[in-house]
This record gives sequence, structure tokens and C-alpha cells, in this order.
Amino acid sequence: MRDLLFINGLSCGDRTQDIFVDILRKELGGSFVIHRPNLETMDRSSSKKAIAGIKHQFQKLKDPLVIGYSLGGLWTTLLAREGFCSQVILISPTLPTNMLQIDLTRLKLFLPTLITGQAFSFNLDSALKYVCAHVPLKIVQDIAPYFRPEPASLIRELAMHHPFLRLSADDCDHLLHAVQGLIISGSRDSLCPPSKQSKLARLLGFEQLVVDCGHMPQLGPHADAVLAAIVHFVQTGTYANQLEDQPLHFAQGSR
Repeated sequence: MRDLLFINGLSCGDRTQDIFVDILRKELGGSFVIHRPNLETMDRSSSKKAIAGIKHQFQKLKDPLVIGYSLGGLWTTLLAREGFCSQVILISPTLPTNMLQIDLTRLKLFLPTLITGQAFSFNLDSALKYVCAHVPLKIVQDIAPYFRPEPASLIRELAMHHPFLRLSADDCDHLLHAVQGLIISGSRDSLCPPSKQSKLARLLGFEQLVVDCGHMPQLGPHADAVLAAIVHFVQTGTYANQLEDQPLHFAQGSR
């Protein structure tokens, strides 16, 4: 039996991804135990503190496979950088700050938090526009109450390109040679542009799956195909190239 750790995204309470995690658990059967960080006890005032909390909470796990969504994808990358895991799946990952660009979309979304210091949280309207585009409306309505506030400090460190969130040349070399990864991207993701995710995949030698959807492919119109690709990677360590008849695009990393 192997351990799998799922790390959620910015402002996403656990119940925003219960559907995905429950189906993944059913598909994997008894071969994997799926863990999730305790959001009530985690210090999320900075990514560094959050990552330290995850490592402490799961210190007894031996080389878990880690799946990270959005900001959780960046945290998963940084955990792999620190040797916590050697297999990762990054779903619509936030980019390391040396690859991250503050464009008008993110600036408009986060500007009130950056200026006033007020906590940030998605609501139904902003979720539909930025996070849950192409996700069925009923699902979005069901999960919207479970978006949670995040401290402004967490947003500001991304905007200020905090050094902890960068990948150095040595970091990239370690990830290239010691970590096996799959990046899942939405071709119409306005928050984390898929072209930048493709650059990250090439840099780290990760494989990439691009799906015709927005920022939440695991709950989007091709969720079944995405789930199949994830299960295939979890079970075999490779991307699901047997699904080439699906509306997906697979790219081989430069490993």
C-alpha cells in the first residue's frame, strides 16, 4: 500500500475537491491511502510556513506521491525540491516566481488584497470567472460555500516574487534527474497560462497533458479522461498515452 498526498489550491477548502478525491480514491482502490493536510491547523501566512507544516504533519510518510492543484501545485514542486517526494502530479500549477508574470487578469483579481491587506477569497462570481470556468454550474454552486479566506501575506509574497518561491538552476537539475512528474493544464486557463506550464514541463523533464478547459480540469468537461490519466500515472509512473483518441494533448518532457 502506497501513500498519496493531495494538496489543494488557493482559497480552496477541502470540500471544494471532495468530488475529485472521492472518485480518485474509488478508482485507486485499496492500493493507495489518500492523505490531505489539515487546513485548520496549517499556518498559511506564507508558503514557507505552509510547506514546513505539511512536512511536519506527514513526516512519517516515506516518499509519497503528491498531487498538487494550483497553488498546491507550486507547493508540491517545492516539496519535491526539498526531497520530500520523487513523483508528482501538478494540476494547473502556480508557477515558480522566476517564471511567474503578473498580468492584468491576476492583477485585477488580487489588487484589493495587495492594496488593503484584506484577506482574499473566491466567491461564486469570481470562481465562475477565474477558477471554475467550464466546470458544470451545479458543481460550482455546490463548492462555492467552501472557498476560504487566505491571508494577504500569502498573496503578496507571490506578487513580490519571494526568493523562496523561485527555482534555481540547481533546483531544476535536481527535479530533472530525481523527480518524475506529470503536469495537467487547461488550454483556456486564464490564471496559470498553459504555455508557461509547458515551459516548466520542458525545464523539469515532466510530461504534460493539455485539456480543452479552464483552471480546474479535474472537474471540467473532460474530467473522466483527466482522472484516467492521473490513475494511469499513479499506477505506472507514465502519462496515459493510450487515451490519444480523447480531446487531449500529450507532450513528452525533455528528460
